[in-house]
Amino acid sequence: MQGMIDTHLHLWDLERHDFTWLKDFPTLNRTLTLHDHATDLAGFDSAGIKIIGSVFVECDVDEQCLERETIWACGLADQSENNIVGVIAGCRPDHPDFGAYLDRIEHRQLKGLRRVLHAQPDELLRSTAFIEGVKRLGRAGLSFDLCVRHNQLPAATDLVRRCPETRFVLDHCGNPPRDPTERIRWRASVTDLSRELNVVACKLSGLFGSVDPGRDLVTQCREIVDDVASAFGLERLMFGSDWPVCRIGGSIQAWINCFNFIIADWPESARQRVLATNASRVYHLDVG
Repeated sequence: MQGMIDTHLHLWDLERHDFTWLKDFPTLNRTLTLHDHATDLAGFDSAGIKIIGSVFVECDVDEQCLERETIWACGLADQSENNIVGVIAGCRPDHPDFGAYLDRIEHRQLKGLRRVLHAQPDELLRSTAFIEGVKRLGRAGLSFDLCVRHNQLPAATDLVRRCPETRFVLDHCGNPPRDPTERIRWRASVTDLSRELNVVACKLSGLFGSVDPGRDLVTQCREIVDDVASAFGLERLMFGSDWPVCRIGGSIQAWINCFNFIIADWPESARQRVLATNASRVYHLDVG
């Protein structure tokens, strides 16, 4: 049995926190917990791969709930039976009280922070306040997850260059587009970003949203994985399920099976790095 670390797990409790974005996704607009996650994985065996730990990633909670979500997630991580080995909290680096916020959410399981930037203008990433806030993460020993659209990758690269002491992780391979012409631009942009050495990892996650569901999923996802592997190298790739958002394009079982097909012919040492070793190093995880 080979151990896998899932670097991108979402959970939400609609009785505790508010998520305006969920109103546009009826199939996800309900409380989804570790119990639901276990149900989706019940009886699953993909070539002897077992999830040995998961990293909770903030869920684009409404701003007034940011701190409550973080405290809740860290509380889940404190309970070993939950198998949550790290937390990536939500944040607003450009806010004047960002430093005080970091002080309040300090926790041994807090590994990094993220802001979903899909709906934000590029000007935010280039603003002095945002840059200074992200720089603060580097001084605090915390990473920043880049969650951007493919056409925001140049702005993300500018941010990375202005924050050389902060470690960055690219979510969802930079959300490659389906359009072939746009895919060429994505490939150039993600390669440019990969040249920055403080971009310490790229998550192989969320890919079902970047492919045509009417065509072979493994072939399409393999093309993306090959592109980012060429750009980042295998020592900077990590697996992520993006559960339960992955349900929109399939299921967690379908994605793990797809991923397993893609890496089946890789050398064992490369498989182990992408499945677990890289994640442990990047997020400083304590996984038994």
